[in-house]
Amino acid sequence: MTVQTPSSRSSSVLFFLAVTAVYTVAWAPALGVFGDHPYKVLTAVGLGAPTAVLLGTRFHRTFPRIAGVLRIPYWGLLLALNLIFLPFSYCTSPPYFWAALGLASTALWLPLGRRSGSMILVASLLLMAVFTAGDLRLHAAWSAALFLAAGSIAAAATWALTRRGAFRSLSRIAFAFAALSLLIYPRSLLLYRFDFPGALPAVLAQPGVRAVYTYADPETKRQIPPQIMFLARMPGSDTYALGPQKPYHHLIFLEDEDPPRLTALELGSRGSDNLAFDPEQPDILYVGAGNFFHKISATPPRILHSLRLDRSIHNINFIHHSARGDSFFVSEDAGDQIFVVDRRGFAKKAEIPSPPWIWTDDVWLDPVGDLVLVNRRYFVGRRVDTYERSTLRHRNTYRWPLDYGFNFGTVDPEARRVYLASTVSGIVRVLDLDTLRPVDEFRLEPGLRNMNFDPGRRWVLLANYFRGTLHVYDVTRKRITGSVFLGTRLRWVDIDPASGNWYVSSSAGGFEIDPAEAFP
Repeated sequence: MTVQTPSSRSSSVLFFLAVTAVYTVAWAPALGVFGDHPYKVLTAVGLGAPTAVLLGTRFHRTFPRIAGVLRIPYWGLLLALNLIFLPFSYCTSPPYFWAALGLASTALWLPLGRRSGSMILVASLLLMAVFTAGDLRLHAAWSAALFLAAGSIAAAATWALTRRGAFRSLSRIAFAFAALSLLIYPRSLLLYRFDFPGALPAVLAQPGVRAVYTYADPETKRQIPPQIMFLARMPGSDTYALGPQKPYHHLIFLEDEDPPRLTALELGSRGSDNLAFDPEQPDILYVGAGNFFHKISATPPRILHSLRLDRSIHNINFIHHSARGDSFFVSEDAGDQIFVVDRRGFAKKAEIPSPPWIWTDDVWLDPVGDLVLVNRRYFVGRRVDTYERSTLRHRNTYRWPLDYGFNFGTVDPEARRVYLASTVSGIVRVLDLDTLRPVDEFRLEPGLRNMNFDPGRRWVLLANYFRGTLHVYDVTRKRITGSVFLGTRLRWVDIDPASGNWYVSSSAGGFEIDPAEAFP
C-alpha cells in the first residue's frame, strides 16, 4: 500500500494543473470566440477545463481502446479550428507566422522524449512574450514590461515543472498544438483588442492626415472604445458619427471642439461596417446594430425607428442607398440574404436570398446601370453575383476558388469594373461589371479588408486591416499611386462627397485625410 504524503499530493495537483494548462491553451481559438464575455472564458478555464481533463483521463484509463479511437476526431477538431483562425494570424506578420509554425511543428518529430516538447513550450512562451511586449510598447510602456515579466515567469515555471516530470504523460501532438497556440493567439488577441496611441507620431507625421480623436487623450480614451467600425462626418456640420464594434453598443456623436464633446446613444449591439445618410435630411442617418436597422436623428441623438430584419446570430454588415427606388440594400455578416428596405415607409419590401450553403458578406450598387453586386462565401472559396436592381433577377456569377478572408469589394460604375481583394493572398482581381469576367489583377500584401471607390479622383481605396496601410490605386493609370499608414485595425474608409476628404478609424484613433495633400 502506497501512502500519499502532503508533498506528493501537492505534486500530483501541480502536475494535473500543468497538463490542464497545456490542453486549455490548445483550445485558445475556441475560447477566443467568447472574448466579448470574459466571465464565460474564466468559467471555462477555471471549471470546465480541469473537469474535462479529469474526466478525459479517467475515461482513457477505463476504456483505453475507445479513447484511442476518439483521439482522431479530437485532434481533427483542433486542427479545423486552427485552420479557420490561422490565416488571419498569417496576415498580421507572415515571417512571425512561419517561424511560429516551424517551431511548433518540431515537437512532432524531435526524437528526444517528452522533455523536448516542454522545452519547445518554454521557447514559445519566451518568444511570444518578447514579440507581444514589442507590440504593447505602442499601447503603454508599463503593459509591455508587465507582459514580458509574466511571460518570463511562466517560462521559468514551465521549465521547473518539466524537470519534475509534470509533462511526461503528454503526447507530442499536444505539445505542438499548445506551442502554436501560445505563439499565435495571445499576440493576435491583444492586437485585435487594444488601442495603440504609440503609433500616432508615425501617423500624424504624414502630410494631409489630421486627427479627429486619438487614444493618447485620456478623456477621449475613456469615452471612445478601442474598436470603431466607422467614422463619418455628418453632412454640412462639424459632428462625426462613430460606430461601435462588439462588445461595445454605443453610437457616439463627436462634436469637433477643443476638447471634443461626446454624446453616446445605446444601440443594443455592435454596429454595421458602414452607415448611410438620409438624402434629404442631413441630420438623419441609418445604422445596423445586430439584426436591427435603425433610423437615427443626430440632433438630438435618438433612435427614430427600428426595423428588425432577421432573427439570427448574423449582424447587419453593409448599407447602401439606391436613389433609384429610394431604397436601402442591406447585407448581413455571413447571413442568408440581402434585404431591400423602403426609405420612406421604413419597411422591408424584398429580399435577395443566397443559394444553399452560400453566405453573404457585402453588397454594392451600380449607380450608372441597373445592377446589385453581392459578395459571398462558400466552403472552399468566394463567390460574386449580380442582380438586376429593378427585378432582383439573377444576372451573372463569378467564383474564386480557395480564396479566404473578409470577401469585400467595390465598384467603378463609369468604367464598369469590379475590384475584389483577397485577404490572405493580397491579390486584387478586376472583373467586368456587366459580365463578371476577369480582366486584370495585381498583388499587394496580405491583410486587405475594407474597400471603397472615390469617384471624383477615380481611385480604389484598399485598407489593410492588419497592418494599417491605406493603398490608393489609380484606375486610369492602373497602378498604386501611394499609401498612408493610419494604425492597425484599419476600418471602413468613408468618402465625404462635399469636401472629397476621407474619414477612417484605427487602433490609433480617428483621422481625416485630405487626398490632395496626402497624395499630391
